[in-house]
Amino acid sequence: MDGEWRISAAPNGIVLGADQFTSVFHQYPLMYFDPAWRYLVPDVRWFPSSNAATRVAQTLIDGKPSPWLSQSVVSAFPDNVSMNVPSVPIQGGVAQVELSGPLLALESATLDRMQTQLQRSLASVGGVTDVSMTYGGTPLEAQGVSTASTRIDTRALVRTDKGFGFIAAQDKIEPIPGITEAMSTINPVAVDLAPDYTVAAVRTRSGVVARVPSHGPIVSLDQRTGLINPTIDPRGYIWSVPRDSPDELLAYDSAGKAIEIAGGAWSNASQVTSMTLSRDGTRLAAILTVGGQPVVEVFGIVRDADGRPKSLGDATPVAKLPAAGIDLAWLDDSTLGVIAGSGASTVEIRQVVGGPGSSMSAPEGVTAISGTTGTTVRLLGRDGTLYAQRGSNWEQAGAGIRVLGDAQGMPAQG
Repeated sequence: MDGEWRISAAPNGIVLGADQFTSVFHQYPLMYFDPAWRYLVPDVRWFPSSNAATRVAQTLIDGKPSPWLSQSVVSAFPDNVSMNVPSVPIQGGVAQVELSGPLLALESATLDRMQTQLQRSLASVGGVTDVSMTYGGTPLEAQGVSTASTRIDTRALVRTDKGFGFIAAQDKIEPIPGITEAMSTINPVAVDLAPDYTVAAVRTRSGVVARVPSHGPIVSLDQRTGLINPTIDPRGYIWSVPRDSPDELLAYDSAGKAIEIAGGAWSNASQVTSMTLSRDGTRLAAILTVGGQPVVEVFGIVRDADGRPKSLGDATPVAKLPAAGIDLAWLDDSTLGVIAGSGASTVEIRQVVGGPGSSMSAPEGVTAISGTTGTTVRLLGRDGTLYAQRGSNWEQAGAGIRVLGDAQGMPAQG
C-alpha cells in the first residue's frame, strides 16, 4: 500500500551469510587431466565439510567438470563406472571407494589415472592420506601416475642493467642459457618464459611480439598496433592480441604461423588489458572491459587432437574490478593475482577461480605482478622498485628492475 512493497511468499531455501557459509562449506578442488594426460587441473567446488570425502568422490566419479571447463579437461573415469555405495569410509587415513561397472575390462593405465584423480582430489579432505579403489570388496590394483609439475622458481625473473635471468644472492643475475644472450640483442618490456626455458614470448619496446629461442634466430610474430603483453603455453604456442581489438586473438605455433582463435569469446568486450595462461595450458585468464566495467574472466582452451588451440570455451566471471585493471598472473593452479587502480589507490587482489577473493592496498605506481609456487607475490613499480608481499605488508625486494618476467614452469630435475 502507498507504493510500498512487501514479500507475501518466498521460495523454500536457506540463506547463509558469508561468514556462516565458509564455516559450513569448504572448497575442494576436483582434479581432472589436461587432454594430453600430463597435468592435473583443479576444478574448485564447495561442499559441506561433513562427509566431504563422500561428496568429493561422488561428484568426481559420477559428475562432470564445470561447464566452462568441460571442453578443456578430461577424466579417466568412464561414463559406465560409478560409485557402488553411497558413502566413502576412511580407515586409517585411507578412503575406501567402492566402484561398480566394467572395471575388470579397463586398462591398467586408466585405473592408474582414476587412482591419481581420486588421490589428488581427496588430498584436501582432512584425515585422508591415501585412496583404495575396490570392486566387489576387493582392492583394485592401481597406482598413482606421475604428472607434470607446475612449480616455478621461487626467485624473481627480471631484466636489469646486469642482464636477464633470476635474481640470485647479492643481487646477481643467474643467466638462463641461450635466453639471456638472446635478450641482450633486443629491448624487451615483457617476457613470458616457457616451462623448459628454451623459448620465451616477448613484447619489445617497439611494440612487436616476438619468439625468442635459446638457440636460433629471434622471430617477429605480431606487428599489429597496440599489442598487450603476450603469453606462452606449455606446448610453445604464443598468444597475442591488440588491446582495443579483443576479438582478434591469435596463437602462433613454433613455425610462426598464426592461428585464429575461433568462437568470439571476447566479442562482447571493448578492451583487453592483460592476459595469462595457466601453467597447465588449459585456461586463459584476462582483464576485459565489458559494458564499461573492468572484469576478470577465465576461459577454458579448446584444442584439437594434436594440441593445436582452436577456440575459447564459455567465460566464467571471476571478479569485477573496483578500478581499471593493470595486470594479472596465476599465483598457483587455482588462484589469480590482479592489480587494479591507479596511483595511490592501487589494490592487489588475490582471487580463487571458483571461490572468494581478498584484497589489500598496493604500493603506488605498480605496473606488473608475478607469483611464485608459494605464497609470495611480487609487484614492479614504475620506478623499477621490486616489492614482495610479507604478511600484510609490501617490502622492497630489489631496485633497478626494468622487466618483471613470468615463467610457466621449470625444467624437470634429474
